[in-house]
Amino acid sequence: MQARVTLASSFASLRHTAKTAILVLFGMLWCSAACAAEIERIEVSQADLFYHVELTATTNVSHDLLYSLITDYPRYTEYSPRIIRSVLQPLPDTPDAVLMVIGRACIWWLCRDLVKISRVTETPPTGVEFEIVPGTGDFSAGHEKLVFVASSPGTVLHYQADLKIKFASRAPAFIGVWLIRKFIRSELEDTLAGIERAAALDSAD
Repeated sequence: MQARVTLASSFASLRHTAKTAILVLFGMLWCSAACAAEIERIEVSQADLFYHVELTATTNVSHDLLYSLITDYPRYTEYSPRIIRSVLQPLPDTPDAVLMVIGRACIWWLCRDLVKISRVTETPPTGVEFEIVPGTGDFSAGHEKLVFVASSPGTVLHYQADLKIKFASRAPAFIGVWLIRKFIRSELEDTLAGIERAAALDSAD
């Protein structure tokens, strides 16, 4: 009987960790779609349901073209097969807009269709920021920042995010962070080709 309880508890913890990882990975889906790069550094930490993610990557895509691709939000579905829909709507009386991204994220056997709704602020040609709209989608709070630095012959991309998931309980932090870091790298590496193809096509036009 004790073995059954322990096994059930372990399975529930593993499933919960996978759900957490899916949410954080989905928070970075646009980034995985847009990081045509060699990943130099990924750091993940957790505190009070906030996951802090830092990423540095380098790419041969030119600064102006990379910025153009990342801020062409409706094209996110071209960059990643996991993004189902990406819609940008202007905010009246402001220079900002709201971006809704719907995507499917899978880890092992667990898949979820998830929604992230963010207020987008562009500071061309060096940065883009995304602020989670409270009370919407699958994140209760969060902020993401992208900084573009020209570096011949391409660009260095710095990404920083703090994302808060909606459910209150969680698996042990060291398991969740380890798993999330592992899958973030894997997912980013698997989608680098998408933005590279888009950049090559745009350069050929």
